[in-house]
Amino acid sequence: MKRGLAFALCAALVGAMASPAFAVVNVQLNLRYTNPANPNGGGTWDLLAQSTGAQGLAGAQITIGGNLGVTGTDTPLAAITPNAAVFNATTSVFKFTGTAASTTITLGDDLAGSVIFNVGKGAGTPGNIAADDLFPSNSVFWDNSALLASGSWTGARPTLVTGGITANEFDATGKAVVATNGTVSVRGDSVGVDGLKLGDVNRDGLVNVNDFGGLSANYLQPGVKTWDQGDFNSDGTVNVNDFGALSSNYNSAIVPPRPVSAVPEPTSIAMLGVALLGLGAFAKRK
Repeated sequence: MKRGLAFALCAALVGAMASPAFAVVNVQLNLRYTNPANPNGGGTWDLLAQSTGAQGLAGAQITIGGNLGVTGTDTPLAAITPNAAVFNATTSVFKFTGTAASTTITLGDDLAGSVIFNVGKGAGTPGNIAADDLFPSNSVFWDNSALLASGSWTGARPTLVTGGITANEFDATGKAVVATNGTVSVRGDSVGVDGLKLGDVNRDGLVNVNDFGGLSANYLQPGVKTWDQGDFNSDGTVNVNDFGALSSNYNSAIVPPRPVSAVPEPTSIAMLGVALLGLGAFAKRK
């Protein structure tokens, strides 16, 4: 690494460390199981963030525990998909490094072109999820989050690693400053771990007429069926047992807990992403 670039990265880190905490960033990992009745059967995940800063999220470094299929740096390339409306590998920084035990994602504005303001701020802003993408029917705390990245996992339930989350915010002048960690949680749509109700065919958190329609369309039909077709006991068929499970939970809902935040505190060090932002901009100019 050239000496000038090294000095620039160090200066970026020191500057961010000296900056006061600007706003709170909430981080959410949503898990959608392949089979809600099998908590160890893997599935897909979405990584979301919210910002209380007026200008939104500048970048973040987040470590997810579990097998995401990532080994080494940025391999395999298709293991994690960035949300191109927010941060991507073309016009901004998007990197990931992992082992079988955990994966660290670093993403952010490259600061080289037009600054991406308003990430994670209110409906209609870049990449935002207007309604909670896991339980839209009965959960509002994570509405208006920004979807950052998506992927899949195998085996045990993924986690957000304690101490593995740092974030930067934009201040009113467009400067990236260290943010404060807020609410951090992992939620899923499994039955045993998360309390998804038997009968919730479309997994929106509420058992109602929509689920009855999904089950009835597959009732006693040939072929191996899945949860999303009305098979709640994983026997491959949709029959009276599944109908009974739906009926017993009709008009009931999952109660997704609103996570209780730890006492907010500034991130302990400036995130590596600040350095990578400078490195990304440098690489583009070469």
